[in-house]
Amino acid sequence: GDFESAITNFVVGEPGTGTEGDGYISWQILNVTDGGVHDSAVVYDITVLSTFSPLLPDKTYLLNAVLKDNTGTDLTNPEAAYTLTANTLGYIDVTSIADLRAVTDDGYYRLTNEAFLTFQQSFRGQKFIQDATGGILIDDVGGVISSTYAVNDGITNIRGQVSEFGGMKQFVPSTDYGAPSSSGNIITPQTVTLAELTTNAELYESELVEVVAVAIDNSTNTTFLNGQVYAMSQSSDNFDFRTTFFDVDYIDENVPTVSTDVVGIINERSGSLYFLSARDADDISGVTLSNDTFEEN
Repeated sequence: GDFESAITNFVVGEPGTGTEGDGYISWQILNVTDGGVHDSAVVYDITVLSTFSPLLPDKTYLLNAVLKDNTGTDLTNPEAAYTLTANTLGYIDVTSIADLRAVTDDGYYRLTNEAFLTFQQSFRGQKFIQDATGGILIDDVGGVISSTYAVNDGITNIRGQVSEFGGMKQFVPSTDYGAPSSSGNIITPQTVTLAELTTNAELYESELVEVVAVAIDNSTNTTFLNGQVYAMSQSSDNFDFRTTFFDVDYIDENVPTVSTDVVGIINERSGSLYFLSARDADDISGVTLSNDTFEEN
């Protein structure tokens, strides 16, 4: 929101710019709920605070403003200071991932029902989750989530903001989610045709699906290489497989030359290009690992 202030008998300047005036304003934001300074800076323009972390929901903050002279000393005769208490709005509760995917604003949301982890990687702290209504990618580049999870774990009350990058809907966490709400769940991929993916890939974005009896083109690359696209065909229909996930165990393994069943997650790039990406070698029926021993990452 906007904050307006009126100052009389004092010329507010800009330190270090040659227009110092009588002094400047020092702004500070304090997180009362959690304690400590949320954002703090000695600046002459409160808009600079917008470059810091956003205010979190369900919190109480203090906005302090103090007039200082050009040496950085608080004015004392008379003292010129102002404090504003602000309570941020709470989370908006939704009950399904479909509801999250429908969000169009930058509010903070909480998914109250359980979602299930289908894949995770160290890159950007990414985690793919889904429920009966859809899937979404958790993008945790800031490392907000400190709890550890395993594939097939259930997670309840995920909290954060919905965003979009390259066409992919993303959920950016605002706080750690705590221990799994369940584990050892069985997540069965939905079987779809390449024709259905070609027509309605957006409906399956971030979901675990399976395509049956497809041929994977190996005319350009005979092995799976990182970040490459491999055409799949099923009768007269086509859809692309992509090695989107790095450090997976089928990289450098041979592309199957026989009819193959593939399980994977639908992901989007560049706003309109959809791909199916396997999570590991077990997701591709025609891949036989050439090494006997692997380290689990």
